[in-house]
Amino acid sequence: MKKQTIQKKTSSTKSINGKKRNLKIAALSVLGIFIIAQVAFDVSVLWRHFTSLPQSEPAVATTIFKSIDGMYSPLPVEAKTGTLYASAARLTLPADNSKDILYYYSPADGTDLAVITFTTRQMIDTGESSAVNAYFTTYAKNSFTFDREGKALLAFFEELPSLQACARGVQVYEAAQPDEDGFIAQGTKRLQDGRTLYFYTEKQCKQQAQLSSLLDVVKRVESF
Repeated sequence: MKKQTIQKKTSSTKSINGKKRNLKIAALSVLGIFIIAQVAFDVSVLWRHFTSLPQSEPAVATTIFKSIDGMYSPLPVEAKTGTLYASAARLTLPADNSKDILYYYSPADGTDLAVITFTTRQMIDTGESSAVNAYFTTYAKNSFTFDREGKALLAFFEELPSLQACARGVQVYEAAQPDEDGFIAQGTKRLQDGRTLYFYTEKQCKQQAQLSSLLDVVKRVESF
């Protein structure tokens, strides 16, 4: 009788221990699954962080582009002839099929000569797009690099000299300018009102073909 009781207690104890062991295993399994899930989630977050691209151009780009865009105005067009007028500089340009010539006029201020700058909407847009593309391309190439934002911004700023040079397009003065590195003299023209104009472009503009086409138009300038 005692043996049977002992056997029952032993069997019961083994059963309880087995259940406890099973519960521990189950708990560890659940914990393991949770840990794996958390690690997977963290990895996915990091992966998205290091591989995803920004949703928009950097804020500094917006500021710079607005500053450049705000400087230039379209040339008024005479309806009958299509002649373009830069009234402040008392100049006209012949009718041009591109219709996207912009200008900026800076009058003489006592120390600086008057200058009128001609560019095109296309050249500015292309320069801005190149700078933004450099930012996104560099950002994408530097996945898993903690300073990828810095490298991307550096690539963006490296494109700015070309953008600015293209935005300055063809610069027209009423006197010869000092020789400067990157500043290209593009000839002169004597106007009917007695003025002589001096044309300049800049080497840093990467859109030299478009700049050359614009120069051909600007050299046909006349006084009024």
